[in-house]
Amino acid sequence: MNDRDIQTPKTTGRTTRRWLILLSGTLLPVIAAGAVIHQYQTEIANTLLDRALRNQPARITEMSGLNADTQHATIDSISVVLSEPAIELTLNQVELSYSWASLLARRVEAVRIDDIRATLLQGEDSLTEGTLQTGRVSVDCARTGICQVVADGGGSVNIEILLPGSPDPTPLQFDWTQPIRAGWVSASQFTASLSLQADSLALPSLPLQSMPVQLDLALSRSGEELRIDASAHLPADRSLQINASHEISTGRGNGQFTSDGFVFTELFPLSALVSLPDETDIIAGQLAVQAQLTWLRPAGDEFELQGPIDVQAQNLSGYFDDTVFTRLGVYMKAELLPDWQLRTRELGSAALTAVDPGIELEYLSTRFTLDTRNTSVQLIRPQATVFDGIVSAEQINWQPDTPEHFEIQLQQIDVARILGLSAYQQVQATGRLDGSLPVELLNTTAVINGGKVTSVPPGGSIRYQGGRFGGSNQNMELVNQALQRYDYSSLDATINYTATGDLNLDIGLQGISPLLNNGQRINLNLTIADNVPELLRSLQAGRSVQEALSDHLQRR
Repeated sequence: MNDRDIQTPKTTGRTTRRWLILLSGTLLPVIAAGAVIHQYQTEIANTLLDRALRNQPARITEMSGLNADTQHATIDSISVVLSEPAIELTLNQVELSYSWASLLARRVEAVRIDDIRATLLQGEDSLTEGTLQTGRVSVDCARTGICQVVADGGGSVNIEILLPGSPDPTPLQFDWTQPIRAGWVSASQFTASLSLQADSLALPSLPLQSMPVQLDLALSRSGEELRIDASAHLPADRSLQINASHEISTGRGNGQFTSDGFVFTELFPLSALVSLPDETDIIAGQLAVQAQLTWLRPAGDEFELQGPIDVQAQNLSGYFDDTVFTRLGVYMKAELLPDWQLRTRELGSAALTAVDPGIELEYLSTRFTLDTRNTSVQLIRPQATVFDGIVSAEQINWQPDTPEHFEIQLQQIDVARILGLSAYQQVQATGRLDGSLPVELLNTTAVINGGKVTSVPPGGSIRYQGGRFGGSNQNMELVNQALQRYDYSSLDATINYTATGDLNLDIGLQGISPLLNNGQRINLNLTIADNVPELLRSLQAGRSVQEALSDHLQRR
């Protein structure tokens, strides 16, 4: 047996599955008939073959080494061109078995082919090109009206696919070791099954990692309808199922694409499947996707794909940059649009147990919509727990380069939790705060002008245990003494936050200090300034995001 590579120019995806059907249904029966006649006169055989194939979607271009008797024929080499689909075939060492009855019915009973070389002829609406190498092929039509085809001995397929949105074709290589089996009645009615393996499948135009893949395929055609049922098996028992139907004459089709659940672990994180930026990964949780897509590809036109896509994520935990998040859940009903854009069909929901950029936010939740056509995101009633209080907004609309104004409401914020940050360990305080923050958001930059915060009755206390501050004048001496133990009945603060991250708090306090004049009433005005990005970096300093994530998962 000779294994040969077959150079195949561009062609449509359907061509690689149809040549053997046409070959058996029309070409080989005529070759067998001609082989018998050739026993008497080769010229007559070639004339009859040419006439018989004149109105068929195939024609013989070259034939050599034809020998036949009344039951068998052998051909050293034969070249055939199929017009639909456009394929040029070279078959070497062909053996045919037949009877007079089968010849009268224009068919053979069995075919054995040691070597097949195929060239897929280029068309204007081409999508693929590549090479094909196969082992021994046998065709058995003697027992039933359905011919049974087996290609064994292993082989390989090398193809190039022009993926949507990519100017350059993507090369793919598959091997097979299990026999490929098919059965057909005619070129428009057949079934086939095969299993392909790729040791390292890579799609450079997509953000996917190179990985081993096993692809199990079942194909069937009835008239103009081609059905494809496929399972793609990925590492760590991950899989993708495809059930599709395609109408050959119109280029229309539809299919269901399902992933029952990609489970992420520390050994098999998201980065094992998808190329991610440094210090970004998901190491726990499950992701399921289901899509019901339709497509249309008229000859010479752009490929159109559209339909609903449902996404459900559960307990996703991971990190990005220096930020840790745990147990993210997302439920989204979206729609893929013909221009490869995505939008939600209805309100989606998202919930997150915790996110920690240095300051921990807990129990985040929101409803949302998104539309990639204008890169817009809308958050409906987002809220989170921070410093043991509630932070919420009515609605936030985000779109690049478009300023958005909204108001954040603060409820029952715990002053002790704020001052529990390592940056403020010299101060201890109690009390709860309510307030509102008017926010202007442009891209990822937020600005707050004139935010208001006030204490919740009955107030609280402040204990300053650090050194002296603010100089040595009499007023600052009074402040130092008062803050060593200060009980406030009201706290009012104005908050301003700049685009560079500078936070300014102008605080007014009313209360008493038991250490001054037997509890004399004292009103204090303080100004506190800090840079929030620098504060977060100091809180993140020295920690590993992986260790921080592990700690969060153990605590929850």
